[in-house]
Amino acid sequence: MLTLRNYQQLNQHAGVMLTLRNYQQLNQHAGVMLTLRNYQQLNQHAGVMLTLRNYQQLNQHAGVMLTLRNYQQLNQHAGVMLTLRNYQQLNQHAGVMLTLRNYQQLNQHAGVMLTLRNYQQLNQHAGVMLTLRNYQQLNQHAGVMLTLRNYQQLNQHARVMLTLKNYQQLNQHAGVMLTLRNYQQLNQHAGVMLTLRNYQQLNQHAGVMLTLRNYQQLNQHAGVMLTLRNYQQLNQHAGVMLTLRNYQQLNQHAGVMLTLRNYQQLNQHAGVMLTLRNYQQLNQHAGVMLTLRNYQPLNQHAGVMLTLRNYQPLNQHAGVMLTLRNYQPLNQHAGVMLTLRNYQPLNQHAGVMLTLRNYQPLNQHAGVMLTLRNYQQLNQHAGVMLTLRNYQQLNQHARVMLTLRNYQQLNQYARVMLTLRNYQQLNQHARVMLTLRN
Repeated sequence: MLTLRNYQQLNQHAGVMLTLRNYQQLNQHAGVMLTLRNYQQLNQHAGVMLTLRNYQQLNQHAGVMLTLRNYQQLNQHAGVMLTLRNYQQLNQHAGVMLTLRNYQQLNQHAGVMLTLRNYQQLNQHAGVMLTLRNYQQLNQHAGVMLTLRNYQQLNQHARVMLTLKNYQQLNQHAGVMLTLRNYQQLNQHAGVMLTLRNYQQLNQHAGVMLTLRNYQQLNQHAGVMLTLRNYQQLNQHAGVMLTLRNYQQLNQHAGVMLTLRNYQQLNQHAGVMLTLRNYQQLNQHAGVMLTLRNYQPLNQHAGVMLTLRNYQPLNQHAGVMLTLRNYQPLNQHAGVMLTLRNYQPLNQHAGVMLTLRNYQPLNQHAGVMLTLRNYQQLNQHAGVMLTLRNYQQLNQHARVMLTLRNYQQLNQYARVMLTLRNYQQLNQHARVMLTLRN
């Protein structure tokens, strides 16, 4: 009886070349079932190249079901390039459902770029519903910028309702600035009614400053009557900054005389924030000289919060040079928290260059945690090139765990070529286990 072993021995001493035809004939007269394992062995000792056509023929006469795993193995030993066309044909004759996960895997080993057009085609033939979550994932690996126009188009073909919550998320990852005009447009196509509560929320996440003019417009469509009592309440719940001009107008209809004593009392019961401009005007008629020493007591009894913006004018008329050393004491007595955002303006007017070395001391005294996101921002405004060496150093002082996902992201914005050598090094210092899947 001709089995596989003695037929191999027959191959050795008789020189019979195992081709596809005589192996099919072998199937007929020897009853050897063509499975995946012995066909791979056939590939080794008979040199039969596994192409798409004869593998389909193998599917017909051997009953080998084409799944995703053994098709990937077929990709390894047969060099069949997985493109979109033959993967659709694979969908037809093998019943492989195109989901989001295995399409991402298809992106890795087949180089199919996920754009908006072929993702819509993917929506047609694979039934992948475009929701907000997987569209964000689409934003990451396909570079489709979420603007207002294509998000409206997303609304049409994906039925994603533009509510306030996911529009805030849209603000985060698409950079669409919520102004009064496009929020009114948001009111038209999303049905968000501009009331007092959600307008306060609009103030928080969109930076729309509630001034007297647009609050009067708010008065028209929200019916808030501006009296003295509800204007104080307006200060509390609407963040309307009481400046000197509209408070003088308040003086006309409320009769509050502006002296030094009743201005302090005015601070208590009216919540008038003492900024630098109206305090300079206060300086003219009250004679308070703004120096560094008396500005610290001014902080105590006037509630003037020393932020970065109003401290810059203080730099002009008080001569306090903002360097790295004296900014540390500034942190102590003024409560200015050194974050990444306000340190960028500090870079402009103080000339502190954010390099890798001095950013490490910045990490110590300012508590800025070096994560992957703000290191990307550090890359933009400080020009620190993310190579393999300084990313290892980043691993040491920032505790950024080098996983496979953020190393792929590192590949995108740092152009670190994933070769076998530096991936082995990645295995050493990041403990990324090299399995067959990744």
